[in-house]
Amino acid sequence: MSRPISNFKYRQTGATLVEFALVLPLLLLLLLGIVEFSYAFFHLNILNKSVQDGALYFSEMARCTSLDNCSPNIPINVNSTSNPYLNNAENLVMTGNTAACNDTNNPPLVKSKPTPPWCSYYINPNPDGTKWITQLDANHIQVTATYQHCFITGSTLSKLTKLVIGTSSTNSNCLSFYNLTATSVMRAQ
Repeated sequence: MSRPISNFKYRQTGATLVEFALVLPLLLLLLLGIVEFSYAFFHLNILNKSVQDGALYFSEMARCTSLDNCSPNIPINVNSTSNPYLNNAENLVMTGNTAACNDTNNPPLVKSKPTPPWCSYYINPNPDGTKWITQLDANHIQVTATYQHCFITGSTLSKLTKLVIGTSSTNSNCLSFYNLTATSVMRAQ
């Protein structure tokens, strides 16, 4: 009677490996989803903070025609030709400083590869082509920015396809993306 029990034990030795092989792709897919969501949430948080910084900067400079001429009696001006601080606020959102967004001067992240054009991921949030900064009423401005978030899996699959087949997609920087949009409203000082 002990013989059938020992045969059953030997027949089950590979069952754990088969179960692991069936469950592993699901666990990796779940892990990849968690990483993708975390990466997108990270970019959305950075976008929110940079839009708030741009709105704060422009709310302090919205009533200025020059550095020496700021007054609460000056109306808010969101015209880029007469308010020099409008482009500075947009640059602050994209780069973190008021200097112009110039991707050619960025140091490469890896010495053998050029840095991707970070500023090209920011697109105009307004379909009519108006500026990122709009005036809501006599005292409030609104800053809106849209960032094209590239999925990790999309760029990885694109690079893998390029490596295996030798072809590249139409946009080598970002195969699949999702637009993240942030808006901040501030009262002009």
